[in-house]
Amino acid sequence: MKNKKLPVIVLFAFFIGIGIVNTKKPSTAEPSDTASQISETTKVKQKQTERTSNRSTTTPKMTRNITTLEFENFRDSLPTQEKMKNESQESPHFAPESLIKFAKQLGHLMEKALKNTMDAEIFSEELQDCAMDEAIVQSARATCVTSVERLAKRFPELKGKVEMIKANVAPDVKKLLKNRDNTLKR
Repeated sequence: MKNKKLPVIVLFAFFIGIGIVNTKKPSTAEPSDTASQISETTKVKQKQTERTSNRSTTTPKMTRNITTLEFENFRDSLPTQEKMKNESQESPHFAPESLIKFAKQLGHLMEKALKNTMDAEIFSEELQDCAMDEAIVQSARATCVTSVERLAKRFPELKGKVEMIKANVAPDVKKLLKNRDNTLKR
């Protein structure tokens, strides 16, 4: 019976010891540490007060969730005709890595853009550039147009941009979009 209680007692003593070691005594704290902690706490409270007072007097600000770096990564991921040709020759039986990278970047940014008007507007500009760039493969360009359409369904103020992009996109991309529309009608 005593042997069964021994591990419990040892474990209990261990946790008590850790609690004592990790507890900092107020008398051993340096005055500069305490002063800096109080100063930091005061600064945080002042910022919180400023934020709440600003909220009541101004209209809510729209903030971006998509960073500039994420937009740069998206631009870098755009699959050019040259990249796709090289990757297809290197491994013809697998999907080209640049196409996979593009799809991941697009999905990530679309998820964020669908939640925020400002992100949707900025990202629609990136997608427009993608759709108009003749160096990018046709399927990716058509996907960019489709993504702008999806954003416009969520944010109607982008519908004019969709029509402008569709009117100015290259004929080969228009053909892909028309085939997509015909397939969806069936």
